[in-house]
Amino acid sequence: MASTIEPRSRSAYTVEWVCALPKEQTASMAIMDAIHPILPKPPGDPNNYTLGSVGKHNIVIACVPKGQIGTNSTATVTTWMALTSSREWSKHTSSLNNPPTALPAALGKLESEHELTVTKIPEYLDGMGKKWLRLKYLNAPGDEGEHEGDEENCRYCDKTRILRRKPREARVHYDLIASGNQVIKDAVFRDKLNSNFGKQLSVRVIRGICDYADSHKNKALQEHTAAVAAALAKELLQ
Repeated sequence: MASTIEPRSRSAYTVEWVCALPKEQTASMAIMDAIHPILPKPPGDPNNYTLGSVGKHNIVIACVPKGQIGTNSTATVTTWMALTSSREWSKHTSSLNNPPTALPAALGKLESEHELTVTKIPEYLDGMGKKWLRLKYLNAPGDEGEHEGDEENCRYCDKTRILRRKPREARVHYDLIASGNQVIKDAVFRDKLNSNFGKQLSVRVIRGICDYADSHKNKALQEHTAAVAAALAKELLQ
């Protein structure tokens, strides 16, 4: 969709939005109220940026290069974005470990609103579908792929402990998220990590969770959960 937005000054962009996967970047671009014309970036910055807006917020989006995963690659993209922001995009900078007070305050209010009313995620997803007709991220697939490969993956499993999960609506959880440099497909290892780590994080992350990190991990829900996470980010910004 061609942009009809007039170019803004670099100092107008005060929200930095980092995506770990191209699929997440697609959903993030689609959730914007408007996409803006690109602006020049400093020499040496390897990132590719998308400029856009949600409500009153002007946003810079960057994505980890395709094929690279893990916290190291994400840190590289984030570092370059922060350096460019401090020099070019905006005069308002902050440390990753010390998010602006307005962000956790807004997150707390959003959590309270979700407990009292309903989330606007379905409304925003519907808007994405009407604006971007080619987007295939909005309908969650059924659970037909959830147990794919059970016979092979469960050769040594205790069949009495199998969980049969029914399809359900997306849920918003306000809790810690573990990030690492490898894909987890082991439920025992996952549970060990959960019990041993994760009490000190201060960075605010929105993440679409598309599997249970066990031996039945698949990618069937990646696109849909990327769209849901982007919609939640929009709701937080609003």
